[in-house]
Amino acid sequence: MARVAILVAGMHRSGTSALTQMLVGLGCNAPKTLMPANDYNAKGYWESTEIAALNDDILDSAGSSWNSWEHFGTDWYASPVVNGFRDRAQTVLANEFGDSALFVLKDPRICRLLPFWLAALESFGATPQVILPLRNPLEVAASLAERDAIEPPFGLLMWLRNVLDAEAESRQCSRAFLCYEELLVDWQETAAKMGRQLGIAWPRQSSATALQVAADLSPTLRHHVEDGTQVVSCRSSRWVATTYDILRRWTDGEVRDTDVEQLDTINAMLTESAQAFAHPVAAGIRVGQTNRQLEVDIDDLGKTVDELNKIVAARDDHIESLHQALRDRDDVIANKNAQVDALERTVARRNGQIDSLERTATDRDAHIDSLERTAAHRNAQNDVLERTVADRDAQIDALQHTATDRDAQIDALQRTATDRDVQIDDLQRAVTSRNHQIDALDRAVARRNDRIDALERTTADRD
Repeated sequence: MARVAILVAGMHRSGTSALTQMLVGLGCNAPKTLMPANDYNAKGYWESTEIAALNDDILDSAGSSWNSWEHFGTDWYASPVVNGFRDRAQTVLANEFGDSALFVLKDPRICRLLPFWLAALESFGATPQVILPLRNPLEVAASLAERDAIEPPFGLLMWLRNVLDAEAESRQCSRAFLCYEELLVDWQETAAKMGRQLGIAWPRQSSATALQVAADLSPTLRHHVEDGTQVVSCRSSRWVATTYDILRRWTDGEVRDTDVEQLDTINAMLTESAQAFAHPVAAGIRVGQTNRQLEVDIDDLGKTVDELNKIVAARDDHIESLHQALRDRDDVIANKNAQVDALERTVARRNGQIDSLERTATDRDAHIDSLERTAAHRNAQNDVLERTVADRDAQIDALQHTATDRDAQIDALQRTATDRDVQIDDLQRAVTSRNHQIDALDRAVARRNDRIDALERTTADRD
């Protein structure tokens, strides 16, 4: 069985990404190098970066671009550069899809390059089946204006060129038309209708697949919504209105005999108009884009100024808070300084007290030295007296055998001497008491002397 390539040939911002994501969910293989998602397509573009780059190079080689409204001339296909691009296309297809039996190829640029890719897919051994998604051109123009700053009238010209070329070049193919809003409202019916029109049974039909596809597709993906009746209003040309009306009927299976002729007529007139007005229109568009970019730049500068003002205000608040913190810290430092001054005064008073105490201690030390010298002098006197007492005690001992009373007196004197020894030990604590004791000893010695004298006289008398 021949391989099948589902070729999504839809205008930029026409729901091609949502459609391709659904087809992948139903079992079609996606390319290996997917273009990453961004703010304008949060769920991803589901197209190959390599194929998009190839298409840009093809358009550039013909002096065109993705946003041109001019017809991609048939003369290019006869030029020498084509073979190199055909070889490159085979390499890219092999790298992106390998030997896949059912894969989906999507890039809005293909609308204007459909003959090239139909031939490339046939050379690759895949049967192309074309799906042409349709979206209200006013919504497409509004989306292009938001994303790419393209003026809506020019966006309508781009839409007209892409859908006319895609329709005209896919007539010999098995193809299906679908409406973007119907895809979002009832994807299952849309998928079934596409399968019937293309004669394809989608591989993945489980309930899990249905849940996943339903989660991926949501009416919230449609950021710009326009009433279909508005296409025929003064905001769009008769060509746009007629083309949209015909293709919109085709999505419901309503085809009239005159439809193809009308589309070919519009396509020819569009091509003729492009040849006549492409340069002034391009110049006007460039000026408009420049003005739009200037407006965006001015708006960005205004936002930058606002942000800078906010930053300055925040810095001012921060500086004021720092000043307040410094004032608070100065108050704390002043309080600390006052405490330090009070402590210094306290220390000064304490130092004065210490000096006074040191002087008192010095005086006390001098007094103690004086007392110690007095005690030493008295001790010396006491030593002399003790020696005298010892001498007298020796005399008393010599006379003891002759005078019992003298012995008693001598014993008392010894006891007194013992008391005197204790008194001498305590002399440092009571010098005055020591002096009295010494006087008492002096009187005792005198009495003893008197008694000794009396004893000596008595002894002499006895002799």
